[in-house]
Amino acid sequence: MSSDRNVGSVNFDLGDVEKNLIKLANEKEIYTKAQMKGAKYFANKLAENTPIGEEFEGKPLSDDVKYEDVLDMSLIGFSDKTYYRAHFVELGTETQQAQHFIERTMLEESQNAMDIVMQEIKKGLDL
Repeated sequence: MSSDRNVGSVNFDLGDVEKNLIKLANEKEIYTKAQMKGAKYFANKLAENTPIGEEFEGKPLSDDVKYEDVLDMSLIGFSDKTYYRAHFVELGTETQQAQHFIERTMLEESQNAMDIVMQEIKKGLDL
């Protein structure tokens, strides 16, 4: 018995599916980049609006504003070391009046941050 078989290759043409998967991967990257740019803008505005007060470990609360990308969203706020202080300043205590700087920043800057995200997405998609 001879095994003179032509061994060929199999080529799967996924057509539009493959193109759409590549496009989705690129869009995800574009979206993540745009989202982080919006988060950075918002974090900077939050730092600007954070009241000046006592320093903690040698730095003011405004120097501890952080942002990060987590599961398709941006988290913006203060680190584990200082978030409780921000909470007291935001909501007040028996001896300290509430300053609502986080709420004010959200009301004033959320739309601007979203505009930045949308501009970056449009730019990334060449729209």
